[in-house]
Amino acid sequence: MDIRINLLPPEILAQQRKQRDRQKLFLAGGLILTLLTAVYGLIFTSTTMTKAEVTRLQKQRVVLEQQVEVNRPYEEMRARVVRTENLIQQAMGSPPDWSGVMAGISMHIPPTVWLTEFTATSRPDDKTGGVTIKGQAYDHSSVAGWLEELRNVPGLDHVLCQVSTRVGSGNDPLISFEIEATLTGGPAAGKAGQ
Repeated sequence: MDIRINLLPPEILAQQRKQRDRQKLFLAGGLILTLLTAVYGLIFTSTTMTKAEVTRLQKQRVVLEQQVEVNRPYEEMRARVVRTENLIQQAMGSPPDWSGVMAGISMHIPPTVWLTEFTATSRPDDKTGGVTIKGQAYDHSSVAGWLEELRNVPGLDHVLCQVSTRVGSGNDPLISFEIEATLTGGPAAGKAGQ
């Protein structure tokens, strides 16, 4: 058995207890003060950095607004150019899309048909034009099939076979034909200036 006996008077023991309590209180207060100082330092640093960023962005905005003002005449000039191009496009009409028409015609030629003459005309003054295709084939059905395919080519309209006659004699006669079509305009007027 362990028995402890304290010979100090109770006043001294109470004073030592108060001293230990005061030390704990000072330590807790110091820790809280240190924590509050650290939080304040972080908030102060963050606020300073944010203010510096705001100042930098304000200066950048002023520079950009000055650049916008410097470039405003060019923007107005570009708008006038686009309006003028649109007016010219409306006045003259749109030219035929030659590459699209030629690609459409060539993609649909059957192997039993070959061309002997191709003529295309376009008159911008009255917005008309036409295509005349002459060639030969082994039979009328090849010409008729190609004629139907040509009706689906963008840029061609009123596709008609004007002549389809048998030429030559013997076992291998050929069919000579002439197809005419009207050219329609190219891209839409608004897209030309973009």
